[in-house]
Amino acid sequence: MRALFVFLLAAGPVMAQEAPTPEYFAGRYEMIGRDATGPVEEVLELTVQGMDLTIGSCAQGPGQLVVDRSGEGPFATLALGDRTLDCQWFNTWDNYPLLTCYDDANTRLTLWPTPATTDCPG
Repeated sequence: MRALFVFLLAAGPVMAQEAPTPEYFAGRYEMIGRDATGPVEEVLELTVQGMDLTIGSCAQGPGQLVVDRSGEGPFATLALGDRTLDCQWFNTWDNYPLLTCYDDANTRLTLWPTPATTDCPG
């Protein structure tokens, strides 16, 4: 039993979740949530640029998604317009990315993939 416990402790760092390639996150996303001014709803387009992703936005202005590749966890930083948010990404059961993001100004956003035919809301 003690040997199993030692093995699990030693194996933990090796089993850390590696960040997927940028192509995994590329595509069109629907973003909903709230910020200090009220509800937020928008469509974003994430495009691979090196090891990061650029963001085309219908209303927020250009941005960037930087995925943490340190192996510390499924984290990313979303810079969109004049705000920078901390994000955590997850896999859906269909192996699509889902991002939940927040900042200290009480902004809370969720992004999930949507078909390329989705237009800007409004």
